[in-house]
Amino acid sequence: MKQLFSNYIHWILVACVCIQLVTSIIWQENWLNLIFSFITSAVVIVLAISIELMRLRQK
Repeated sequence: MKQLFSNYIHWILVACVCIQLVTSIIWQENWLNLIFSFITSAVVIVLAISIELMRLRQK
């Protein structure tokens, strides 16, 4: 159950990044906003990868 839950969190994070990137590309208000969204996306990707690595290490 715990493993399934962490897998769901991982995919939710990935989906959030995809949605954020698509919306930032569609609505390019200014470069600052675009850079900020890319930075936050990078942070979320790093978090998702670290969660995945921790999960693999526990097996």
